[in-house]
Amino acid sequence: MAAAEVEQWKQALVEDLRSPPFSCSVDEMATMWSVRSVRFVCARPEMMQDYPELSMRLRGAWGHKLAELGPVERRGFSMPPPYEVLFAPLGKWASGLEVPKPAVIRGWIDGDLLIAEMHLFGWAEVYLDHAADALAAALAAGISLGSGVRQRVPLRILDAGEKARGLVEVPGRASSVVLVFRTPVVVRNAGLLRQNPTAILKSLLLRVSGMARWQGFTLDADWRELHARIEGLTFDARHLNDTTWERHSIRRGDSAIPMHGILGKLGVSGNLMPLLTFLALAETCNTGSHAALGLGWYDLAVYP
Repeated sequence: MAAAEVEQWKQALVEDLRSPPFSCSVDEMATMWSVRSVRFVCARPEMMQDYPELSMRLRGAWGHKLAELGPVERRGFSMPPPYEVLFAPLGKWASGLEVPKPAVIRGWIDGDLLIAEMHLFGWAEVYLDHAADALAAALAAGISLGSGVRQRVPLRILDAGEKARGLVEVPGRASSVVLVFRTPVVVRNAGLLRQNPTAILKSLLLRVSGMARWQGFTLDADWRELHARIEGLTFDARHLNDTTWERHSIRRGDSAIPMHGILGKLGVSGNLMPLLTFLALAETCNTGSHAALGLGWYDLAVYP
């Protein structure tokens, strides 16, 4: 496999992410939202914890296995190793923002089971088989039992399945919504989020816009008007709680990275119609400063 061909493929991808070939409205994007997913159902090891960041631990273990894979031949193209596209930084796009990662790992415990899901967005689906194999290998090699716990325990896979999604249903109307965060949401100045939760909804706009680029589109929207609309909403943050933990990364080695986010329920009411599509799309891909790490995962409850 020629190194020049691999680099050419990567550079073409980066250019398309910086300047996507197409544009559309967010409502049109919802009809074309492309996600390929793989789910592993595992036996839950004794003492395994999911609070507050099982998704992050799964992603870290997955990243280690991805890093072991070399370049890929697929569909007549010589492509970079999966780690370089799905996990490592790919440069900047508008206003110096980092190109978002096209993969989301989610994990949770359900009784005696541990569920691990991997979601690949848009063009990233060409790595689906390799990414799924890496996640299966990570589960078999072992996941740490809890936040800050170094002991890793292998997981026994009981079942696995795959699905594709090309449409996100958007509610036709809503007077209020509740975002129920299943993993901590982190936005800059996280300590102020409970006092100023508008930052969470503004992060939704950025997240959806970034992930649309992986599907070949820039979003046509009046961002200033959307920000003003968010400022005019009514928020109920009484059921949001601060949480802190530590994470580790390949680049930092044994040095722990302190983390701070919020968990719980955020109620939002007011004129939500221009924002409902963003809320529905971000439900599939998380939101906030570390969405790719598995943070900012929420379920959306809509009230007419």
